[in-house]
Amino acid sequence: MVAKRLVILAAALWAISALPGVADTRSAVQCLQNQLAALGHDPGAADGAVGPRTRRAFESLARAFDVTINQPLTPRSALLWCQRIGTWVPEMQEFWPSRQGGGLRIVQTDAVPERIRQNIEQNAASIRDSVARQMGVPLAGTDMLVVATNRRDLERLIRQSIDFTIIDLDGALRQHCDEARTFGAFTSMGIMAICVRSEGENWLETSAELRFVLAHEATHLVQFQLRGDPGRIRNPTEALNRHGPMWMIEGQAEVLGYLVGNGVSAERLREFSLSLIDSNQMPSLDTLEDRNALSTHQIDVYRVGRIAVAQLAEDHGIQATTRFFSLLGEGIGYAEAFEGAFGITPRGFHASFANTNRPVSASKPDP
Repeated sequence: MVAKRLVILAAALWAISALPGVADTRSAVQCLQNQLAALGHDPGAADGAVGPRTRRAFESLARAFDVTINQPLTPRSALLWCQRIGTWVPEMQEFWPSRQGGGLRIVQTDAVPERIRQNIEQNAASIRDSVARQMGVPLAGTDMLVVATNRRDLERLIRQSIDFTIIDLDGALRQHCDEARTFGAFTSMGIMAICVRSEGENWLETSAELRFVLAHEATHLVQFQLRGDPGRIRNPTEALNRHGPMWMIEGQAEVLGYLVGNGVSAERLREFSLSLIDSNQMPSLDTLEDRNALSTHQIDVYRVGRIAVAQLAEDHGIQATTRFFSLLGEGIGYAEAFEGAFGITPRGFHASFANTNRPVSASKPDP
């Protein structure tokens, strides 16, 4: 039953999250350089480095397109601009990395249980593409999925197979791939990592559970392509303005995880998730905004986040949530981006959310 599956996943997904990181930026910078050259703004050689000549060419293009540069050109933001230019001038999509080397590369260790290995090989790429379609996003960048059964092998795959730097990789590995956990997953810019021990195969008893995980994490991959990654964040306010609130980040991944992975609509998910809250008062979205909430209110970040995003999807469509992350990627702050995507301020939505969503009895029948 759908409800039983939701309960199982809700209990297990405390080990799933998105992390700050830095993608393989060389191909993204080369994409931008090739686009600049094709549009008559000479960046010099397409060497994958953001140098003075590339910056001057980029500024020239911005003037030609009358674009305000709210998101400065850096190796971390190059994919954003590569994608954006391809949206402005469709012919420039031929330079997208996704058109050069495929969308998703998968690497798994031999120790990964065969049933899980085959399921991932058969479904991961199509699920990522389905998530992107639901979000209304043509993907410019390529992503990678690595799967291992222990922390050492997962770290080796990440460090040896990819020219990426992930902020606090050691912390992510400790959290998601320790000996006490049978399953965990995390995502950074351009990479999804899954750690599943042999006993975790029993939890992933059907393809539905694994499909949910793949769809959830694929949503984070698309979020990164939309908003980019600013690197290290100095304070919670900056994190909110650059990444968005945690309830939105994880809530969108939950909604699309259930929709794409299991075929559960936003309306049905919201109704059932409300039945899981026993208290008389819905946890405030204000308390679920910064990253610390994943430690202090972990269950609520996912559960309340999916209720909130499901409501936004019902009222405005799931692509409005995509619009929110796109506006963040343009360098627009949280409050303005939220109002631009949903036509209401964050404070106004928080108030209406508390009034609209009242917890119901946890004994609600299985939908």
